[in-house]
Amino acid sequence: MVQHFKRCLKAKDKYIHTPEGGDYFIEAEGDTLYILFECSDDKEDWINNFNFIPDEYKDRENTPKLALLKAILKAICTYLKLPSAAYKDMLKKWRVHGGFHKVWKSMQDDIEAYVAEFLANHPEIKKIVIIGYSHGAALAVLATEDMEYLYGKTYEVSGYGFGTPRVLWGIVPKEVKERLRNFTSVRNIPDIVTHVPPMLFGFRNAGTLIKVGKKGKYNLFKAHYSSSYIAELNAMKGEGT
Repeated sequence: MVQHFKRCLKAKDKYIHTPEGGDYFIEAEGDTLYILFECSDDKEDWINNFNFIPDEYKDRENTPKLALLKAILKAICTYLKLPSAAYKDMLKKWRVHGGFHKVWKSMQDDIEAYVAEFLANHPEIKKIVIIGYSHGAALAVLATEDMEYLYGKTYEVSGYGFGTPRVLWGIVPKEVKERLRNFTSVRNIPDIVTHVPPMLFGFRNAGTLIKVGKKGKYNLFKAHYSSSYIAELNAMKGEGT
Protein backbone atom coordinates (compact mmCIF):
# COMPACT_ATOMS: atom_id res chain seq x y z
CA MET A 1 0.00 0.00 0.00
CA VAL A 2 2.88 2.38 0.63
CA GLN A 3 3.58 2.47 -3.12
CA HIS A 4 -0.01 3.50 -3.79
CA PHE A 5 0.33 6.31 -1.26
CA LYS A 6 3.61 7.50 -2.74
CA ARG A 7 2.09 7.50 -6.22
CA CYS A 8 -0.64 9.81 -4.97
CA LEU A 9 1.92 12.17 -3.41
CA LYS A 10 4.27 12.18 -6.42
CA ALA A 11 1.49 13.42 -8.71
CA LYS A 12 1.42 16.75 -6.86
CA ASP A 13 2.45 18.90 -9.85
CA LYS A 14 0.16 17.03 -12.26
CA TYR A 15 -3.20 17.41 -10.55
CA ILE A 16 -6.06 19.03 -12.45
CA HIS A 17 -7.90 21.58 -10.30
CA THR A 18 -11.70 21.81 -10.51
CA PRO A 19 -13.91 24.87 -9.78
CA GLU A 20 -15.21 23.40 -6.51
CA GLY A 21 -11.76 22.80 -5.05
CA GLY A 22 -11.05 19.22 -6.07
CA ASP A 23 -7.82 17.96 -7.63
CA TYR A 24 -7.44 14.77 -9.65
CA PHE A 25 -5.01 13.11 -12.02
CA ILE A 26 -5.36 10.00 -14.17
CA GLU A 27 -2.45 7.90 -15.40
CA ALA A 28 -1.81 4.37 -16.59
CA GLU A 29 1.00 1.91 -15.97
CA GLY A 30 1.04 -1.60 -17.37
CA ASP A 31 -2.43 -3.10 -17.15
CA THR A 32 -3.66 -0.60 -14.53
CA LEU A 33 -5.44 2.74 -14.82
CA TYR A 34 -4.90 4.95 -11.76
CA ILE A 35 -7.29 7.71 -10.65
CA LEU A 36 -5.60 9.91 -8.03
CA PHE A 37 -7.01 12.57 -5.72
CA GLU A 38 -4.92 15.16 -3.89
CA CYS A 39 -5.18 16.09 -0.21
CA SER A 40 -6.66 19.36 1.10
CA ASP A 41 -4.61 22.02 -0.65
CA ASP A 42 -6.26 25.38 0.01
CA LYS A 43 -8.94 27.24 1.97
CA GLU A 44 -11.69 26.12 -0.39
CA ASP A 45 -10.85 22.47 0.30
CA TRP A 46 -11.16 22.99 4.04
CA ILE A 47 -14.50 24.77 3.64
CA ASN A 48 -15.78 21.73 1.77
CA ASN A 49 -14.32 19.44 4.43
CA PHE A 50 -16.53 21.01 7.07
CA ASN A 51 -19.62 21.26 4.89
CA PHE A 52 -20.76 17.88 6.17
CA ILE A 53 -24.46 18.19 7.00
CA PRO A 54 -26.35 15.47 5.08
CA ASP A 55 -29.85 15.58 3.69
CA GLU A 56 -32.74 15.14 6.10
CA TYR A 57 -34.14 11.71 6.96
CA LYS A 58 -36.69 10.43 4.44
CA ASP A 59 -38.96 7.40 4.21
CA ARG A 60 -38.40 6.46 7.83
CA GLU A 61 -40.66 6.21 10.82
CA ASN A 62 -41.00 9.55 12.55
CA THR A 63 -40.33 8.45 16.12
CA PRO A 64 -39.82 11.02 18.93
CA LYS A 65 -36.05 10.33 18.95
CA LEU A 66 -35.86 10.70 15.18
CA ALA A 67 -37.87 13.91 15.26
CA LEU A 68 -35.46 15.32 17.86
CA LEU A 69 -32.43 14.34 15.79
CA LYS A 70 -33.94 15.91 12.68
CA ALA A 71 -34.56 19.12 14.62
CA ILE A 72 -30.97 19.18 15.88
CA LEU A 73 -29.51 18.57 12.40
CA LYS A 74 -31.76 21.23 10.90
CA ALA A 75 -30.67 23.73 13.56
CA ILE A 76 -26.99 23.00 12.93
CA CYS A 77 -27.45 23.30 9.18
CA THR A 78 -29.30 26.60 9.55
CA TYR A 79 -26.76 28.02 11.99
CA LEU A 80 -23.74 27.09 9.88
CA LYS A 81 -25.54 27.94 6.61
CA LEU A 82 -24.41 24.66 5.07
CA PRO A 83 -26.17 23.00 2.13
CA SER A 84 -27.22 19.38 2.36
CA ALA A 85 -26.74 16.59 -0.13
CA ALA A 86 -28.45 13.40 -1.21
CA TYR A 87 -26.72 10.84 -3.38
CA LYS A 88 -29.01 8.97 -5.76
CA ASP A 89 -28.66 5.29 -6.61
CA MET A 90 -31.24 4.72 -9.35
CA LEU A 91 -34.48 4.27 -7.39
CA LYS A 92 -32.71 4.54 -4.03
CA LYS A 93 -31.17 7.48 -2.26
CA TRP A 94 -28.22 7.34 0.08
CA ARG A 95 -26.65 10.13 2.03
CA VAL A 96 -23.09 11.41 1.97
CA HIS A 97 -20.99 14.29 3.30
CA GLY A 98 -22.35 17.43 1.61
CA GLY A 99 -19.01 19.09 0.87
CA PHE A 100 -17.35 16.03 -0.64
CA HIS A 101 -20.46 15.32 -2.67
CA LYS A 102 -20.31 18.83 -4.16
CA VAL A 103 -16.64 18.48 -5.09
CA TRP A 104 -17.12 15.01 -6.61
CA LYS A 105 -20.04 16.17 -8.75
CA SER A 106 -17.85 18.98 -10.14
CA MET A 107 -15.40 16.47 -11.61
CA GLN A 108 -17.45 13.30 -12.06
CA ASP A 109 -18.49 13.91 -15.68
CA ASP A 110 -14.95 14.77 -16.78
CA ILE A 111 -13.45 11.74 -15.06
CA GLU A 112 -16.09 9.38 -16.43
CA ALA A 113 -15.63 10.72 -19.96
CA TYR A 114 -11.83 10.43 -19.80
CA VAL A 115 -11.93 6.91 -18.37
CA ALA A 116 -14.47 5.72 -20.94
CA GLU A 117 -12.38 7.01 -23.85
CA PHE A 118 -9.14 5.69 -22.40
CA LEU A 119 -10.50 2.21 -21.80
CA ALA A 120 -11.96 2.09 -25.30
CA ASN A 121 -8.51 2.77 -26.76
CA HIS A 122 -6.40 0.69 -24.39
CA PRO A 123 -7.53 -2.95 -24.29
CA GLU A 124 -4.48 -3.85 -22.20
CA ILE A 125 -6.08 -2.25 -19.12
CA LYS A 126 -7.43 -4.86 -16.69
CA LYS A 127 -7.54 -2.93 -13.42
CA ILE A 128 -8.81 0.44 -12.20
CA VAL A 129 -7.23 1.65 -8.96
CA ILE A 130 -8.46 4.79 -7.18
CA ILE A 131 -6.20 6.43 -4.58
CA GLY A 132 -6.67 9.50 -2.39
CA TYR A 133 -5.18 11.21 0.64
CA SER A 134 -7.15 13.20 3.23
CA HIS A 135 -9.73 15.32 1.36
CA GLY A 136 -8.76 13.29 -1.71
CA ALA A 137 -9.41 10.04 0.15
CA ALA A 138 -13.02 11.08 0.65
CA LEU A 139 -13.33 11.71 -3.09
CA ALA A 140 -11.72 8.31 -3.69
CA VAL A 141 -14.61 6.71 -1.79
CA LEU A 142 -17.17 8.23 -4.16
CA ALA A 143 -15.02 7.56 -7.23
CA THR A 144 -14.55 3.91 -6.26
CA GLU A 145 -18.29 3.43 -5.91
CA ASP A 146 -18.81 5.09 -9.28
CA MET A 147 -16.15 3.08 -11.13
CA GLU A 148 -17.37 -0.18 -9.60
CA TYR A 149 -20.90 0.68 -10.72
CA LEU A 150 -19.75 1.45 -14.26
CA TYR A 151 -16.98 -1.10 -14.78
CA GLY A 152 -17.04 -3.62 -11.94
CA LYS A 153 -18.25 -6.44 -14.17
CA THR A 154 -15.48 -5.93 -16.70
CA TYR A 155 -12.48 -4.64 -14.76
CA GLU A 156 -10.95 -5.25 -11.36
CA VAL A 157 -11.80 -2.09 -9.42
CA SER A 158 -10.25 -1.20 -6.07
CA GLY A 159 -9.79 1.95 -4.00
CA TYR A 160 -7.45 3.18 -1.27
CA GLY A 161 -7.89 6.10 1.07
CA PHE A 162 -5.16 7.36 3.41
CA GLY A 163 -6.29 9.56 6.27
CA THR A 164 -9.88 9.21 5.10
CA PRO A 165 -12.64 11.36 6.63
CA ARG A 166 -16.04 9.74 7.10
CA VAL A 167 -18.13 10.12 3.96
CA LEU A 168 -21.19 7.89 4.24
CA TRP A 169 -24.15 8.81 6.40
CA GLY A 170 -27.02 6.88 7.88
CA ILE A 171 -28.26 3.57 6.53
CA VAL A 172 -26.32 2.63 3.40
CA PRO A 173 -28.04 0.32 0.88
CA LYS A 174 -26.45 -3.12 0.61
CA GLU A 175 -25.83 -2.50 -3.11
CA VAL A 176 -23.64 0.48 -2.24
CA LYS A 177 -21.77 -1.46 0.44
CA GLU A 178 -21.11 -4.17 -2.13
CA ARG A 179 -19.65 -1.64 -4.57
CA LEU A 180 -17.31 -0.43 -1.82
CA ARG A 181 -16.21 -3.91 -0.76
CA ASN A 182 -12.79 -3.37 -2.38
CA PHE A 183 -12.18 0.06 -0.86
CA THR A 184 -9.52 0.11 1.85
CA SER A 185 -9.26 3.03 4.26
CA VAL A 186 -5.99 3.41 6.18
CA ARG A 187 -6.03 5.23 9.51
CA ASN A 188 -2.96 6.24 11.50
CA ILE A 189 -4.69 5.59 14.84
CA PRO A 190 -4.77 9.08 16.42
CA ASP A 191 -5.30 10.93 13.09
CA ILE A 192 -8.01 13.53 13.83
CA VAL A 193 -9.14 13.74 10.19
CA THR A 194 -10.19 10.08 10.17
CA HIS A 195 -12.52 10.69 13.11
CA VAL A 196 -14.58 13.44 11.49
CA PRO A 197 -17.37 14.01 10.92
CA PRO A 198 -18.26 12.32 14.24
CA MET A 199 -20.10 9.00 14.28
CA LEU A 200 -22.45 10.74 16.73
CA PHE A 201 -23.77 12.69 13.74
CA GLY A 202 -24.52 9.47 11.87
CA PHE A 203 -21.43 9.28 9.64
CA ARG A 204 -19.80 5.96 8.79
CA ASN A 205 -16.51 4.68 7.40
CA ALA A 206 -16.51 3.15 3.93
CA GLY A 207 -15.15 -0.24 2.97
CA THR A 208 -12.51 -1.94 5.10
CA LEU A 209 -10.71 0.07 7.76
CA ILE A 210 -7.06 -0.77 8.43
CA LYS A 211 -5.36 0.82 11.43
CA VAL A 212 -1.64 1.54 11.56
CA GLY A 213 0.54 3.22 14.18
CA LYS A 214 0.18 3.23 17.95
CA LYS A 215 -1.65 5.36 20.47
CA GLY A 216 0.54 8.05 21.94
CA LYS A 217 3.14 7.98 19.17
CA TYR A 218 1.77 11.08 17.41
CA ASN A 219 -0.51 13.90 18.39
CA LEU A 220 -3.90 14.21 16.67
CA PHE A 221 -2.56 16.41 13.89
CA LYS A 222 0.95 15.08 13.27
CA ALA A 223 -0.62 11.65 12.81
CA HIS A 224 -2.17 13.01 9.60
CA TYR A 225 1.15 14.08 8.07
CA SER A 226 2.13 12.21 4.92
CA SER A 227 5.53 11.43 6.47
CA SER A 228 3.78 9.76 9.41
CA TYR A 229 1.70 7.59 7.10
CA ILE A 230 4.74 6.57 5.07
CA ALA A 231 6.62 5.62 8.24
CA GLU A 232 3.75 3.50 9.55
CA LEU A 233 3.04 1.86 6.20
CA ASN A 234 6.72 0.95 5.89
CA ALA A 235 6.64 -0.46 9.42
CA MET A 236 3.56 -2.52 8.59
CA LYS A 237 5.28 -3.80 5.44
CA GLY A 238 8.33 -4.74 7.47
CA GLU A 239 6.18 -6.70 9.87
CA GLY A 240 4.72 -8.61 6.93
CA THR A 241 1.14 -7.42 7.51
